[in-house]
This record gives sequence, structure tokens and C-alpha cells, in this order.
Amino acid sequence: MFTTKYQICIIWIVIMVLWTPEYVSAKKDSGNKSIASIGTAFIVEEDVGKAREDAVKDALSSAVEIAVSQLLTDDLIETHFQNISDQIYNSTQKFIKGYKVIVECQSGEFYRVMVRSTVAMDTLKVNVNSVGISLSPKKMPHILFFISEQSIENYPYLWWKYQPDVPQSVLSEKTFQKAMNQEHYQIVDRNKLTPQIWGDPAFQSGDLSDAAAIAIAKQNGAEIAIVGHTEAHLTPGIMGTNVSSVEAIIRVKAFHSETGKIIAETMQVSRAVSADKTVGAEEAIIQASQFAADDIIKQLSKQIDNVTAPSKIDMFVTGTSQLGNFVALRRILSNDVQGIVAIRLKEMKSNQARIEIDFPESAKVLAQRLMLIRFDSFGIQISDVTDSQLNLTILSKEDMSRMNQIQEQSIDSE
Repeated sequence: MFTTKYQICIIWIVIMVLWTPEYVSAKKDSGNKSIASIGTAFIVEEDVGKAREDAVKDALSSAVEIAVSQLLTDDLIETHFQNISDQIYNSTQKFIKGYKVIVECQSGEFYRVMVRSTVAMDTLKVNVNSVGISLSPKKMPHILFFISEQSIENYPYLWWKYQPDVPQSVLSEKTFQKAMNQEHYQIVDRNKLTPQIWGDPAFQSGDLSDAAAIAIAKQNGAEIAIVGHTEAHLTPGIMGTNVSSVEAIIRVKAFHSETGKIIAETMQVSRAVSADKTVGAEEAIIQASQFAADDIIKQLSKQIDNVTAPSKIDMFVTGTSQLGNFVALRRILSNDVQGIVAIRLKEMKSNQARIEIDFPESAKVLAQRLMLIRFDSFGIQISDVTDSQLNLTILSKEDMSRMNQIQEQSIDSE
């Protein structure tokens, strides 16, 4: 078959694209990326020079489009396409720090080039943010699992009821954890909370109540409690063979621990055949659990902002002139108070400060948790607590001693 010079041109460009590593994985260098792209232009009135210039511009625009696609998902690009087109695609030159034409050729009425461009990713990110798209990773909620599992001819395993040294994970839970880890959900380490559970009669029953699971999840900073049961049983196998057929059923509900409401639920069924019924059961359980995890994740993705968005609480602190105690208070707020997501010092005056706290519950709950903490070098007094605000006074040891004396005198006088 006769191969024209135009076909050779196209083949050569394709080879260069496949050979050039930057096309697949762009290099990073101080916020810059090297990206290979192809540009095409129509040759008008045999003006090859103008066509080459237009092809280079087309390649540079393509490089920026490739960079945008590496920063954003297809859904984000689709949602913000008009703004991205106006603010980024219409002014691609400002994102190009330099370029080099790798290969070029004329192909019939078209001129094509392959260009390696250096794209200023920092500048691109600033412009992406300016059109209302946040590139910051979304904070994913904490999850606590209560999934029981009963395989063929076995008793159901409930990690919260039995008391091994290290609570085991059943196959369905492991499958869920893997799927949710891939989506960056944060899994609560239950080894830290088993002492609480083992001492609670509510967790020694074979039928764990949703309310008990929700309460312990909330108590340990998990925004979501996933409660479920998996069961595998034999079904009629293949007649005349030793092959076993196994069916697995999993039912799962996801609760928002703050409201106690169901925010996702699913039931999935899977079947597997195997000469070894145990192997077949494992395959069926894993497959059904994967289906369930995918469905729960899909449902949760529509509600993540509502689940994870913490309330903002204003804490007005008096006694900040005792700087060491104020620093210690802030450290305790950051590290020791369960549920606090972030703290920010918003205002500092003489002996007073205002701290903004991201906390998923009310200021009243925050006050209760603070009162449970033992402060070694100082004390606190909390007053004027509303749903979104509280006043806190830092007390020195001398202040606490005087208050104790006043209380004792008051008791004696009575």
C-alpha cells in the first residue's frame, strides 16, 4: 500500500506523542508543568507560515486545557464551563511560560505541530480559584463501623460483643473500609473504644440497637455510624457435580450521628460457585459488600457538605494576660477536646481574646466537654453559654484558692 508523506507526518507525530513522557505524566518544577500537545491549523491561500503560527497557538491552548483537566474533574469542568472558558481558555497565553516545537509537518490543507509547553500551574490554580472552584481537598467525615457477619454454618461475628485482644474485622467490613479509604473517608480506630463498649450492656446483646451505635459514634468523634449485617448461605448447586453455590446478602444503614437520621441505606445480593463452599462464601460476601459500599458512597457523596460542615462557635476568653495559661488553653482546645475541627484567634485585646472554633455541635456541648477536662496549672470558669457562643475566664491558682475560700465561708455561714 502506498504511503504518502502526509501519512508519514501523522505517524511521526503519533510516535512522538507516545514517546514523550510529559504527555502522560507532566514534570513538576517549582509550580510549573511540562506538557506535550498537538496543534492544527488550516492553510489559507498557501500561507504556510501563518498556518504554522496558528497551529502553535492551537497547541498552546491545548496544553492549558490538558493542565485544567489534570486539576479538575470532568464534573467540575462541566459545571463551571462558562466561567472556565471566559477566564482561562480565552487567555491561555498568560499561563504559558515557554514552549518548544518538537515536530511539525504539512498534511494536505492542514499544518500540524507538536509542542512541549511549560505551563505556570500556580498561576492557573489562582485563576481556577477566582472562578469559584476550590482546589482544597474536601474534609471527609469520620466513620465507625458496626457490621456483623454470619458465614456458612458459623455463628454471627460481632466485634463489639466478643472480646479478643484486638477486635477483628470481618470480610464485609474490610471491603467497606477499603472502598471508603479510597474515597478518603476517615475510619475511627475502634481499638481505642472497646473498653467503653465492653462495659456497656447495650453492646452485649446480639441485636445491637441503632441508637447505641449512633451514641458511641458521636461520643468518639465519628460523624457517621454504619450499621449492617452480612449473611451467606448455601443455595442449590450444579446438579451432578461437587460445586457449591453460595448466596450472600448484606443490609447496611448509614446514620448521621449528630441528628440520628438515616442518610444512606442499601441491600445487595451476590452469588458465587466454587468446589470449596468456604471460598465461595468469601467471594459472595466480598462481592455483595463491594456493591453495598459503592452504593453507600454514592448516596453519601450527595450529603457530605451537610455531614461534615461544623458549626462556628465564638469563645470570648478573659484572663489572657496570663499568657502561659492562655497558650496552654489553646493547646488543649486543639489536642484534647473531642470534636473540635479547628480553632482561630480572631481578636486579641488587653486581657481578652475572641477565638473562633469549628465544632460539629453546640457551644453548650463544648462547655460540657471543657468542664470534664482537668487543667493542672490553672482553672476555668464558663458563663453565658448559648448555642453558638460562650464566655470563658482563665483562673490562676490564686484565683481558684480565693474562690474556694469564699465557697467554704458561705457553707459555714449557712
